Amino acid sequence: SQISVHAADVKQVLCVYSIEVPIRQKDDLEEDPIVVELRKAGGASYDRV
Repeated sequence: SQISVHAADVKQVLCVYSIEVPIRQKDDLEEDPIVVELRKAGGASYDRV
């Protein structure tokens, strides 16, 4: 429940975003999987991610 409160606060500040990354612990914050999701959200994937 605490995460949903923080998410709502962040969404008030950042109105436009490409993806939502649910982070529950520090290990969830790895760069490579986030970059893959950003590339997918960006449209055409020429490097077949």
